[in-house]
Amino acid sequence: MYSVAFRSCLLETWKVDLTPKQYLLIYALIVTPIVISFFFIRRSHNPTRLNLNSRAQKTPTPPPHVEGAGDVAFAGGGPAAAAEKSLNVLFQWNGHAWDAYEVLGVPAGSSLATVKTTYQGLLTQSTPDAHPFLNAAYETILKNTSRG
Repeated sequence: MYSVAFRSCLLETWKVDLTPKQYLLIYALIVTPIVISFFFIRRSHNPTRLNLNSRAQKTPTPPPHVEGAGDVAFAGGGPAAAAEKSLNVLFQWNGHAWDAYEVLGVPAGSSLATVKTTYQGLLTQSTPDAHPFLNAAYETILKNTSRG
């Protein structure tokens, strides 16, 4: 009910014997101002606002070249396209770079017929939630092979 240490402290120090109702009143008088100050005292600083209307559009930059990792060309080509023809095709999905051939489960550089057959098989086996992801991988391969 009430703290034994608090009661013994009061008895020894001030020679006061309180009832449980009096202890509750004392605790309420101590805790209530703390709770009220927690909810009603405002912070002195305002949070930083996020500027979504920024005019400066950043272009995605390819990852740095790592020795021994092999050359990887982005589906978009541009400055990341290697001098040698790369078999990997990367695409962006939910902020991550994915290898389209790896997503579809075929070897890199497979023929369009193999990719199409595998893609159609995956569409029948997977849930409808995965279809946009698989479709993005398939379209990236189509764009890359028609360009190259």
